[in-house]
Amino acid sequence: MTSMTRCDREAEVVRAARTGEWSDDLRSHVRGCADCADAALVAAFFAAEDLRPAGPLPDPGLIWWKAQLQVRRDAVARATRPITFVEKGALVLGGAAALAALGWVWPVLSGVPRLFASLWTQEQTLSAAAAAVPLTFSSIFVIAALGLLPAAVALTVLANFRACR
Repeated sequence: MTSMTRCDREAEVVRAARTGEWSDDLRSHVRGCADCADAALVAAFFAAEDLRPAGPLPDPGLIWWKAQLQVRRDAVARATRPITFVEKGALVLGGAAALAALGWVWPVLSGVPRLFASLWTQEQTLSAAAAAVPLTFSSIFVIAALGLLPAAVALTVLANFRACR
C-alpha cells in the first residue's frame, strides 16, 4: 500500500519511465520506494499505449446535450412501452373479433354470390333471390362493421405514425 505523502523523486521517476533513460541510482530508489514503483508502472503503461485522441475532441457541451437527449428518448420509450403493448394486444383482439364475426356471418355471405348470379341470369325473380339470402339487422350490422374495420385500422396506424414523427 502506498503512503499518503509523495516522494520527492517521483517526477524524476515518471520522466525516466516515459523516456526509458534510467540511472542506476534511480533504479535502486524505485526498488525501495513503493510510491515511485507505482508511478513508474503507470508512466510506463501510458508511454507504451498511444492514448492520444486520433483527432480533435468534440465540444463537451455537444456531448452533454446528446447524452441528455438520449436520456429523454429512453424515458419516452420506457413510458410508452405499456401503451405499445396494449395497442398490439388491441390489434390482435380486433383481428380475432373480425375473424369471429366473419365466421358468424359466413352463411349470409356465402349466399351473396347466388343472389348476384340469379340477378344476372334473370332465372329467378327478385323475391326468390332475396329469400336465398336472409339479411337480418344483426347480419347487416356485422357486414358494415367488417367493411369499416380496415378503415379504422388504417386511421389508427396513420394517427400513430403522425404522433411518432
